[in-house]
Amino acid sequence: MRIIAGKHKGLILKDFEYLGIRPTLDRVRESIFNIIQFDINGAEVLDLFGGTGAVSLEFLSRGATVTTGDISDDALNLIKQNYKKAKETPNLIKGDYKETLKKLYGKKYDYIYLDPPFATDFGSIAIKFISKYQLLNEDGIIIYEHVKDKPFELPEGMYIVDTRTYGITQVEFIKERVCIR
Repeated sequence: MRIIAGKHKGLILKDFEYLGIRPTLDRVRESIFNIIQFDINGAEVLDLFGGTGAVSLEFLSRGATVTTGDISDDALNLIKQNYKKAKETPNLIKGDYKETLKKLYGKKYDYIYLDPPFATDFGSIAIKFISKYQLLNEDGIIIYEHVKDKPFELPEGMYIVDTRTYGITQVEFIKERVCIR
């Protein structure tokens, strides 16, 4: 795993040393960041299922301010190690994703990156909480990485603006309709 672009381009990251973890592949990350590359600098980002920290560091490398969450002590330690390699300080939140989203009520993000364990419904549940707590900025985007063709429902007012497929991985770009009151 390496950082694709930005000030940390080429930085080799540490990976998990045990099975069961599925970091986003470099080619998938590169494709996602090619799609959003012109809107990252200065963006507020939440990476809810931080894993290795590669996605968070990719955003940070390109000029975003990033908050990274994870429930696993192993993941949080690895994220810290990878940030240390980049000579950066992580903004970490430890805890269950639902509790994390609740704690963030009142904050707004330009991007919320969701890459939960594929065998769970955590992503679709997180999207409902993101809507409930109104965590997206007006033009904000949820980037939801999940197993291809896994059905999920969006809360009322949210819609998919783009879908990309990379092998068994599918990435949805989700926005929220702005209601004028």
